[in-house]
Amino acid sequence: MSHSYYPLSEDGKTNNLMLNALAVSKYEQDWSSLPHSHPHLEITYVRDGLGYIKFQNDTVELRKGMLLIINSNVLHFEESDNNNALELYYLNHSSLNFNFADDYLIIPADAFTIPLGHFFKIIETTTIEKKVNWLKIISNLIEIISIDIVRFTNLKDNRAAIRHSKVYPVVKYINEHYNQDISMDELADLVYMSKSNLFRTFKKEHGITPQQYLIKARMSAALFLLNNLDLSINKIATMLNFSEPSSFIRAFKAFQGCTPYQYRLNNKQALLETTDLE
Repeated sequence: MSHSYYPLSEDGKTNNLMLNALAVSKYEQDWSSLPHSHPHLEITYVRDGLGYIKFQNDTVELRKGMLLIINSNVLHFEESDNNNALELYYLNHSSLNFNFADDYLIIPADAFTIPLGHFFKIIETTTIEKKVNWLKIISNLIEIISIDIVRFTNLKDNRAAIRHSKVYPVVKYINEHYNQDISMDELADLVYMSKSNLFRTFKKEHGITPQQYLIKARMSAALFLLNNLDLSINKIATMLNFSEPSSFIRAFKAFQGCTPYQYRLNNKQALLETTDLE
């Protein structure tokens, strides 16, 4: 997979415009997308090609020119058509935070003031060139698209809430790297806190500890994989960074109350019964 990641910050420093990153991905034979989520909305624009994006209970066909807004904390992953390489723009911006109940929204291109292909190309070029006031230019462009989203959908703008989260970078990091080794020291460094302070603050905001949130992220991904892909239990354990399948099975049983095999079997049986009723 060809993947370009452009942090929307200067010298790696956090900026006060709540900008995160722009990413551009193109399908190649090594395309690999794990189920993942974000603590903020993600805008996905199909620059070219065909493919699918899979959610827990839905699959959306992706075609050139489509724009999806994926809700915060919703697990999803992408697949490309083998004969028509999928090319995607992803825009992660913490201030894009609106209230809606569904996993995703599809917004037609004619709802936007700026032609979408032109919009993303300007952001990409501006980010690469980094000329004077480049962050402000991007922020202004995103403000335009935010207004268009609110106007088209009548969504409530909820940007203030996310700005007040002290541990937002930790949530974001866990959601995007749960299949890797993550230490509490590493997470504490993200928010310039001691581990004990991070523990207290995180639990106050989210009701669970960072370690528990990490386990929840891994188990949510496991449920997604068991429901949507025909992968072996050993393969799923490896994908989720468990050293041994037995460790994964114990963690899954503690979280879900049954083994991964039992969960998959029960889920298939429930699906058959639902099909019979129809």
